[in-house]
Amino acid sequence: MEKKIRIIGISLGSSKRDKVVSFKTNNASIEMQRLGTDGDLKKAQELYREFDGKVDAFGMGGIDLYLWSDEKKFVIRDAKKLIKYVKKTPVLDGSGIKNYWEPCVIDDLQKKGIIDFKGKKVLVTSGVERFQMAKKLLSLKANVEFGDFVFGLNLPFTIRSFRLFKFVTLMMLPFVTQLPINVLYPTGEAQERSINKYQKYYERSDIIAGDFHMIKQFEPNSLTNKIFITNTVTKEDIERLGKKGLKMLVTVTPNFEGRSFGANVIEALIFALSGKKRLNREDYLRIIKENNLDYFVKKF
Repeated sequence: MEKKIRIIGISLGSSKRDKVVSFKTNNASIEMQRLGTDGDLKKAQELYREFDGKVDAFGMGGIDLYLWSDEKKFVIRDAKKLIKYVKKTPVLDGSGIKNYWEPCVIDDLQKKGIIDFKGKKVLVTSGVERFQMAKKLLSLKANVEFGDFVFGLNLPFTIRSFRLFKFVTLMMLPFVTQLPINVLYPTGEAQERSINKYQKYYERSDIIAGDFHMIKQFEPNSLTNKIFITNTVTKEDIERLGKKGLKMLVTVTPNFEGRSFGANVIEALIFALSGKKRLNREDYLRIIKENNLDYFVKKF
């Protein structure tokens, strides 16, 4: 008998980016929906309460539940408040995708010759969101620049030493995770704006990797010969990036009708497909491969 699965991603981002897709995979009928609340935390909280117990899993979008310094995680205060009324439905913020799947994507891109990371200058917009991706890039001899202060706190400096980055994050994350979410991440209409600022960080990088809304907020007018490794792009985003000269776009989540969903939504789907309450790395990789939830590459 075919299993029916319904996933809802509730995002603090713009409602203009809402999307519903339906598809079938491995004897399951899937409906995935993204609902943006335009930065309204109270509205998001009410949506979690409304759909609790009525869907198979929630994706938490527009905010992470956790930020990471290597294996150590820190809970974001505002994110925890959002789900205080959720009693039945599991809530996933994409951490499993970022920690387990994204390093595999980087490794696969290297092994297949799609991207040679050795010696490449890679700007990671937020290492505390993608710590394991950054570690994998470093293991492949990429020159990694951590943009957390620029993209997370709007401060004009980056970190190029992994050891220093790890030390700074361990010291700062207990305090940073107490800040209001709109300080840490573009929400609502801020996701629709692009300010031509901090252009030098894009210009000196071969590859920009991280959350698309973080990348977009300071996206320059020219992206000639640049590579983006990201997610959550729409058809309109892809068209715009092509016109700006982007060389290649990699989304770590699959393309559905021209759209890639956030890591949180795909992680919610993986949990619902698994039927388990706790997954390890092998579970993620197996379910992704079995259900054709692979990454997407577009060359312009």
